Amino acid sequence: MVGEGPSIFRNLERRVFQSHPERFEMLESELDNFLRQENGYAVFNKPTNKNASRNVNIKSNNLRRDYRATFTARCSCSGTYSDRRNPDLSPQKRRITGAATSSYKVECPAKIKIEIAAPLRRTVAASTSSSVGTSVTALGSASLSSLPGPSRDDSIVKVEYYWKHEGHEPGSLADMAKQRNCQPVRDWIETQVKAGRTVNQIMGAARLSLEQLRSIMQNTTTTIDASIRVRYNDVYNITRRLKVERAQKSADGRQSCDRWAQELSGEGWCASFVDSLQLSATNEKVWPMFLMSPVGKEVLCKPGSAVWCLDSTHNTGYGMSRNEKMFLTTIIVRSQDTGTGFPAAFMLTPSET
Repeated sequence: MVGEGPSIFRNLERRVFQSHPERFEMLESELDNFLRQENGYAVFNKPTNKNASRNVNIKSNNLRRDYRATFTARCSCSGTYSDRRNPDLSPQKRRITGAATSSYKVECPAKIKIEIAAPLRRTVAASTSSSVGTSVTALGSASLSSLPGPSRDDSIVKVEYYWKHEGHEPGSLADMAKQRNCQPVRDWIETQVKAGRTVNQIMGAARLSLEQLRSIMQNTTTTIDASIRVRYNDVYNITRRLKVERAQKSADGRQSCDRWAQELSGEGWCASFVDSLQLSATNEKVWPMFLMSPVGKEVLCKPGSAVWCLDSTHNTGYGMSRNEKMFLTTIIVRSQDTGTGFPAAFMLTPSET
């Protein structure tokens, strides 16, 4: 059974300050709490800075003294929509999204600008004296906040908050439905997927009770559980990403297949990955991967398993590259228990020959 939802609440009101942009200062150790609070009104992306690794002030004696960087957390509705789908894909294979699912990218200018000028910790500064060319990322990240960079002292950071949103209305149910899920909600979904929960279990835990829905409809609440935004596609996208991370044991495809064969062999499978010219009908290498589960081996060893056939499926997926098509060959044996076909062994290869 799945427990309660993520219990992360969003405020049904707009954020208003006296000036725009609102400028103030705070300790870096207080920054994460501030960002978490503002994400309760509108979802902001993670603060980023492409040049963070270059902003280290180096004195004349080649000792790094302080760390200077500017990070920007933009509204999740900033930017414009970019269609990443394959333009050559046939309409029959395109995912049907429906007319109601418009992009949440409306070029919203709201953002939170953060400037850091913090002294490096002594241990870090001393370690850089012998190696000036060491990158900032190699020095470790700061434990004061979620911002990357070298280990540094807790110092004052300057914040410029451009809090006026355009193209959408933060604090409304309609805007909440269009915006992306905040990071804590996405983390909660990922935790549930890793725990082996099904989509129905996750969606059931994220649903609001009748009392909560009544209070929302009667406008008697100023906050709402962020799990109301969780949809099937949110669970699907995280599940798909985790499947890819689980499947790719190495950046190199051949090494990944070889590691899979070794791991499955240790679990009792008959698994082998072959990358050789001996199996190829041409001058190019062909890599087949053979798989047979322990259950499949038992079925093949049973009397009466002489009745079997080969089934070949073309273009089952991509191989080592997007241009490499896969072919799946399956040995199907007639099961003595059910009287139907049982897939006992498999072979994956990018070659038809």
